[in-house]
Amino acid sequence: MKTNWNITGDRMDYVSQLVKNGIRTKIIGNQIHYYETVGSTMDEVHGLAKAGCLEGLIVIAENQIAGRGRTGRNWMSEPGNLLFSVLLKPSVDYISVLQPMIAICVAKGISSATNVKVDLKWPNDLMVESNKIGGILLESSVRDNILEYVVAGIGLNLKLSEKPSNENYDISDLNTFSDNAVNRSELLKDILENLDSYYSRINEPSPIFEEWKNLLGIVGSHIRFNSGEEKHEGEVIYIDENGSLGLKETSGQVKEFMTGDILEVYE
Repeated sequence: MKTNWNITGDRMDYVSQLVKNGIRTKIIGNQIHYYETVGSTMDEVHGLAKAGCLEGLIVIAENQIAGRGRTGRNWMSEPGNLLFSVLLKPSVDYISVLQPMIAICVAKGISSATNVKVDLKWPNDLMVESNKIGGILLESSVRDNILEYVVAGIGLNLKLSEKPSNENYDISDLNTFSDNAVNRSELLKDILENLDSYYSRINEPSPIFEEWKNLLGIVGSHIRFNSGEEKHEGEVIYIDENGSLGLKETSGQVKEFMTGDILEVYE
């Protein structure tokens, strides 16, 4: 596919290689914008979407100074990692499958490019040996009750000079677990090609949900879990096709959650 791309800044090594080698996609990556430093790749995609850019647009940054994660948390980053956002325009009927689909594609892309096995942690964390190495965030734009577009933000730690502390999980990077230095161009290419392939089948969401639930592997397990300031413990009895987690608490009461932090999984 012919890709149109724009550059702001000088550091284009891995993006140039991606464009030079080409990516086998039909939609994803039809236009690539690269920035050396940006506030947030997601904000850039929002702006470009409102300016009329087509579905499949990708914004990549070497560094971002105002990145964000789930529930408004800051996403700390530094040069040398992989930070990008994608513009998607799915039917509203299939919006709930985007998060599972993207998680599968990123995990498969990492495995293909690095031979590192990635575990998916509900709802949107990418883990290696119980260490968080990346995350996914979705934001949508709705106007007059009509879905205009979705921005999918993806951040992967490839090499961190310092490992940030977090009370809920350890944070690490892919180079810690890979036998060889991670090739960002190959990693990005594999993720984008997986994403394009899965996105072409988004109108058949059930197999994607089943694959995602199998990769999560927590239905039937017991967990300790934080939802905001509340702490919960119990058995995961389902993950539904909206991505919600059903928890049967030790009291016997069943509660449903859309987000939260799983602290421990046990049988």
